[in-house]
Amino acid sequence: MKKWILASAALAFISAASILIVYHTVQMGLPRLETLKDYSPLLVSQVYDRNNVKVGEFFKEKRILIDYEKLQAHTIKAFLAAEDDQFFEHSGVNYLAIMRAMIANLKAGHTVQGASTITQQVAKTLLLSPEKTMLRKLNEAFLAHKMEKNLTKKEILSLYLNQIYFGEGAYGIEMAAQIYFHKHASDLTIPESAMLAGLPKAPSAYSPLINPVRAKERQVYVLKRMAEIGAITQADATKASAQFLTVYPRALLDDTPGYYMEAARQLLVQQLGEDTVLEKGIKITLAFDYEKQKAAVESLQQGLRDLDHRQGFRGAVKNLQETSDIEAFLKEQKYVYQKNHLQSRSIQPGGVYQEALKDLAVNDELQGYVDEIKKPAQVTLQTNIGKIRLTDDSAKWVMEKIRRGDVLPLRIAALANKATPITTANVAQEPLVEGAVLSFDQETQDVLAMVGGYKFSRNEFNRALQAARQTGSSFKSIVYASAFDHGFTASSTLIDSPVVFEQQEAQEGQEETKAWKPSNHGRGYGGELTVRTALVQSLNLPAVKLIEELGVPWVISYAQRLGVFSALNRDFTLALGSSSLTLYEMTKIFSQFGRLGKRTRPILVKKVEDNKGNVLAENLSLDLRFQKELGKLNEEVEQKRTEYFERKSKEATLAETAPAATPPTKKSAEKYEPQIFFQDPDQLLRPQTAFLITSLLKGVVEDPMGTGARARSLNREIAGKTGTTNGYYDAWFLGYSYQIATGVWVGFDQEKTLGKNEVGGRSALPIWLDYMKVAQEGMPKMTWPTPPGIVFANIDGDTGKLANAATKRVVRQPYLEGTEPTGKSNEDTSDFYRQEQ
Repeated sequence: MKKWILASAALAFISAASILIVYHTVQMGLPRLETLKDYSPLLVSQVYDRNNVKVGEFFKEKRILIDYEKLQAHTIKAFLAAEDDQFFEHSGVNYLAIMRAMIANLKAGHTVQGASTITQQVAKTLLLSPEKTMLRKLNEAFLAHKMEKNLTKKEILSLYLNQIYFGEGAYGIEMAAQIYFHKHASDLTIPESAMLAGLPKAPSAYSPLINPVRAKERQVYVLKRMAEIGAITQADATKASAQFLTVYPRALLDDTPGYYMEAARQLLVQQLGEDTVLEKGIKITLAFDYEKQKAAVESLQQGLRDLDHRQGFRGAVKNLQETSDIEAFLKEQKYVYQKNHLQSRSIQPGGVYQEALKDLAVNDELQGYVDEIKKPAQVTLQTNIGKIRLTDDSAKWVMEKIRRGDVLPLRIAALANKATPITTANVAQEPLVEGAVLSFDQETQDVLAMVGGYKFSRNEFNRALQAARQTGSSFKSIVYASAFDHGFTASSTLIDSPVVFEQQEAQEGQEETKAWKPSNHGRGYGGELTVRTALVQSLNLPAVKLIEELGVPWVISYAQRLGVFSALNRDFTLALGSSSLTLYEMTKIFSQFGRLGKRTRPILVKKVEDNKGNVLAENLSLDLRFQKELGKLNEEVEQKRTEYFERKSKEATLAETAPAATPPTKKSAEKYEPQIFFQDPDQLLRPQTAFLITSLLKGVVEDPMGTGARARSLNREIAGKTGTTNGYYDAWFLGYSYQIATGVWVGFDQEKTLGKNEVGGRSALPIWLDYMKVAQEGMPKMTWPTPPGIVFANIDGDTGKLANAATKRVVRQPYLEGTEPTGKSNEDTSDFYRQEQ
């Protein structure tokens, strides 16, 4: 007997201890909720452009907090009526309601009634675990009691209304009010409050946008319950039930800032952590200008569509012949059209609803099937909104490849009016070719626009930052800039004539000699010509001979000092852009030319503030994304810089006792060593050198034989360079004014030809130009200031010598003082045309 008593006591002790251990274990794992300040929900971070225009959001849960005191009494009572009318009477768990629910569910044979209190619902969401286990239910009950002990009823209601999910991506009542009704939660009416109060139980099932009939039934139920608990009168409930209720669809994602926003998000996560960016409700001000970003997107898309048009029509989406297939197609298109054009929905008693659709607009996209074809070029299509006719251009484009019943993608060109009785459209064949645009503010260094592809929603790969592609002749700009620091001038002569180089290549373990014979794009030769002419006309042979004289190591070192971190080919093909660089690297280099040699640190994020206004970060440069690559490169450059100044210091000491040295000449270029490093580490090249290369790149645009002549239509001083790679695989244009530097690349992701003659001046330059027309609008016309030590001379554009009365083409050319030409041109010069490479 005694043993039995002892065993029972031991068992009771062990059981009590186990329960105590479980209790403390559960308590330790619960969220800390001593006061309302401990509540740290996931909040939306708001994103703005540099003009304080809201452009997007970063979030895990789309939530904006609202103070309990700002909500109207009828809004709070609607949620109590719908979810927990005894909220102010129970202590977190309503045991009587649990018993009622158990009886009702047993009678029905399945779950027909729940008994979770508002406190339990908050506890459930705060535990952030979807599992349905006994331990989870235990945690929920313990947390509910803990909340009731530490918080007031109003504080718990505040948590509930800010925490719960309402569907359509909306967490919390403030976000729900903004999404569904386009107003703040503080302004909700009784019928609107009842509609929202009915959503948390089943957000999709009762959504007024997905199921308006059930949404109306649920709203009427909530209004009835409000009347039953005395929150409103029966007359108010009846009146509210009869009112029309207008709801709005969730706004479609704006694709315009997609690439920029994603680059910024990645950079911010790298610098501040994912939790801060996606959960803390911070304010982020980006460096871009939304209108310029929009112009960059539209310019790139139009340019790629134009190129795609030149490549030809690829064929119909499908063909419809059976009546049933046509009916199904039109029904599907009607649904798609209504979804894309839905402006608002007015829900009436009984769940009947009317929809307001946005009017059809130019550039809207839809599909139609070919209903009638008439020679020579007239095509009429049937769509869900009626008949549409192809524009003459599109009709001619597709005429030989279509038949009746073919389904075509369309983009509205013009709406029907008195002059045009039928709406017209272009075939909206989506281009397969890709491209990228990157633009910098030359004064602030802000990244004004960044577009990494045709559509962010189609492919998030950012070709402005992530795609390294051969640069073609645009790289010649770096070669010629380095030549100015190697004793060359704009009037120095190069020979445009055939040349063959022997190259050693490894073949199956053996060295094999192969001949490389570079040629000009136009296949002709110009003989002796000037550095200026060679770059303006983008001739290959002079560039190869120039890098041969400069030395490949010299050019590589120069490019790296300007910020090139991608691998560079260590042979003469480097001069023709055989190495693959990112648009980011190339645009920075051209920006630095335009900033007279000053380093460009492109700013992506202007400022980050927490929800109390404290500044978390400022002026985050896109360079931080390439911290690893640039860090290593900058260390190497800084080491060379240190060695350079040490050597100069020793030479200065020796020079005090040594006789005067003979000044170097161009003919002894291999011994020429100009000042290539500066006391200011952000001065990457001499202002004079940057000014000289800018003058040559201005010639690319201004000279009649220049490859960038289209840019002249911008009607302001522009410097730039085209680039095209072998086989027309890549097309580039890098150009800058005094205020803005912009780069454009065009090509296929899987490298293949863009088509014959799709050179940089044809494929990339028009995109650059269309963007820059918008980006420069309203800006004053400015020119670059002349650095000290620069003089100007009027020269013969063909010979590089001083112009005389007989000179046909006079060019005003800058030179380093003392290097300007002295002899006059005596030749009868004539222009000759070169195609671009």
